Amino acid sequence: MLIELLIFIAIGIAVAAPVGPIGMFCIRKTLERGFMGAVAVGMGAAIADGIYAFIGATGLVVISNFLLERANLIKKIGGIFLLYLAFKEFRVQHIYNAVISNHYKKFIKLVIQTFCLNISNPMTILSFIAIFAGFSDKDINTNKVISMVGGIVIGSMAWWLTLGVIIIKVKIHLSENSMTRIRYLSALILAGFGAWSIISSII
Repeated sequence: MLIELLIFIAIGIAVAAPVGPIGMFCIRKTLERGFMGAVAVGMGAAIADGIYAFIGATGLVVISNFLLERANLIKKIGGIFLLYLAFKEFRVQHIYNAVISNHYKKFIKLVIQTFCLNISNPMTILSFIAIFAGFSDKDINTNKVISMVGGIVIGSMAWWLTLGVIIIKVKIHLSENSMTRIRYLSALILAGFGAWSIISSII
């Protein structure tokens, strides 16, 4: 079971690691909020990954088909949400060192934002369906489901915390102008992901 857990931790890291809107969001919020920003983003992303991992691991075909049949709608919703976040980034006047560890509501809000961002990404469910496609019903039992879901959540969280630590280390070498450029760049990238999600749903 330990070996299986380690394998699924690696899968969790592999699913989380590719650069995408969550990665940009994590970088931005870590610069803005400090390490607890990375923790909040990581929690939101890991919870969404865990839910999709559970759907894939337990072979909940009805739910999977429901999501896949509405992939275009999910893309539109996710795209609109990304454009909304990009708009908010443009409106922020500067990146500040606000600590959210003592602000429970702000922390929870960031967790929910990231969860919604990740859960509305159709590529996430497609990734997990592909990962678990090789497992037969005979392979699945309670212990294996726990290993799968737990490993992927741990792996996902580990990646975001690692990214957060790296950003914190880099931040001390950044000037005010560099931080401003990063803010605008992250907003543009989020807007680009949002626009592409909407366009691809139409095409």
